[in-house]
Amino acid sequence: MREAIQTLGSALVWLEVALLTIVFAVPALVLGPPLLWCDRRRRLLDLLARLWARAILAVNPFARCEIEGRQHIARGQPYVLAVNHQSLADTIGILLLGLPAKFIAKRSLFRVPVFGWCMRLLGCIPVERGNPRSGVRCLAEARSWLERGATVVVFVEGTRSPDGELRPFKEGAFRLAVETGTSLLPVVIDGAGRLLRKGSWRFAPGARLRLVVGPPLQPPAPQGDVQAHNRAIAALSERVRTWMLEQLVRLRGEQAPPPATPVAALPDAETPLTTDRSSSPAAPPRRTSRR
Repeated sequence: MREAIQTLGSALVWLEVALLTIVFAVPALVLGPPLLWCDRRRRLLDLLARLWARAILAVNPFARCEIEGRQHIARGQPYVLAVNHQSLADTIGILLLGLPAKFIAKRSLFRVPVFGWCMRLLGCIPVERGNPRSGVRCLAEARSWLERGATVVVFVEGTRSPDGELRPFKEGAFRLAVETGTSLLPVVIDGAGRLLRKGSWRFAPGARLRLVVGPPLQPPAPQGDVQAHNRAIAALSERVRTWMLEQLVRLRGEQAPPPATPVAALPDAETPLTTDRSSSPAAPPRRTSRR
């Protein structure tokens, strides 16, 4: 009986998601194209995307969202937002941060009717896995959005984790931050994989979508030497991975893993990494909830 209720409830939620997507897509598709010439940041479309995320969370009785660390976000500042990837629900949580987010996403999503059209209008960036030329174009478009003051969202694992554990990181987010000099905003998500498991369409009741926003990191200046440049990128990646692992352990109340090798002790890690304090007040992290 409980399983039947879960199945029926999930079907109703997906129906509501489809209807809400259409409701918000209509003004986006009608007003978006004429405004492209005067709204380079696509602020109206960003607003519609955030309202869409709020509406979807409001109609889903299976989920609630908690966000910790909002004080680390400086409004009006672009970021390379580096985040782990557990589920399709991750997108909703990221939009609730209130940033003008341009997601780097696999090209196949842009072919989905209505949803894919809105992604293109919003300024999301397609990438084709395993295609080096697509990767180069993707990074060039990401740089363009950062120059316009938008935030570029990169799922650092490159794909969804099947079990919620961190997969190996791709270097794209860290290379983009270093080569553009843009602050990197680390965000860790937990609970999304339990809410909506990879390969499943049914929502798990009582799941909490939890986001922790870390202090922005100011990347080191690009190095002239290729090897030193790559080491700086690897060190930044390792630092973010260590922080994410620590946050996942804290959120889950698990026993802490063995201490990771500190970034300063990594082989040939010559460039120090610093926290961007311009947008990180001294106040302790504060958790907020959204239903």
